[in-house]
Amino acid sequence: MIIPSPLSTGDTIGVMSPSSYITAQDLEKAKHIVESYGYKIYTHPQTLHKHHQSAGTSEDKLNAFHDLVRNPDIKAIIFSSGGNRALHWVDKIDFDLVKANPKIIMGFSDITSILNIVNAKTGLRTFHGPNLRWFTTHENNKEDIQQCFDILSNPSTNNTQHLVGGNASIMQYLVHDLDFAGKTLFLEDWNIETSHLDLIFRHFRRTGIFDQIDKLILGQFDNLLDTGRPYGFTIDDILVEHVPPNLSVTKNAPFGHGDRLITMPIG
Repeated sequence: MIIPSPLSTGDTIGVMSPSSYITAQDLEKAKHIVESYGYKIYTHPQTLHKHHQSAGTSEDKLNAFHDLVRNPDIKAIIFSSGGNRALHWVDKIDFDLVKANPKIIMGFSDITSILNIVNAKTGLRTFHGPNLRWFTTHENNKEDIQQCFDILSNPSTNNTQHLVGGNASIMQYLVHDLDFAGKTLFLEDWNIETSHLDLIFRHFRRTGIFDQIDKLILGQFDNLLDTGRPYGFTIDDILVEHVPPNLSVTKNAPFGHGDRLITMPIG
């Protein structure tokens, strides 16, 4: 396991957009909030790129990420926002470059793919926590903000559980990239059809993931949809059907796309 250096007040946080684009207004507001906690923000020029919904091309994103990784003045990378298409460039990351320049890497939602694959390929501890844009809508959530900066200031804290996970919709595409044996899998999701969530959990069962992990932690599953013909099955129904009865399960943990997002170390 590679532990990144702690983040201290006065350090510079690098920002780029790995998925969908962020507006200049949201970016400026988020910068001011994070800077009010004593950190400096460096915004990579790619951050405000637009290519349809995407924040520029996959090549733009890859180059921006590599720029932040190799820059010795950048002590942490906090991605601007989630959305879509991080999976389109994550396999092209120069993992040797990341190992040679270990630093804090944090985000959530679509960024689940980056956090888990970087950890799996390099051994670098990454962090499932706020994207920069999250601060614009959760500015008053002082508890989770303080917990986030506390853990980034002491990233070497030992944990009793080895964590993998994040957004459930993304994790279903990583089942062949990660080692789940004996790990604690944590999952959250937002704004998806309940029928889709049912398929995700079925996929984890069929691929043997639920038989490999030691524990399952479920966060917030906000704004679940049930359009068209009523699906009828609840999350509890889905859990009973797909999760082995001997697996330790924690529900309603304080992380996700809703009002809570505690920061958790992957790896």
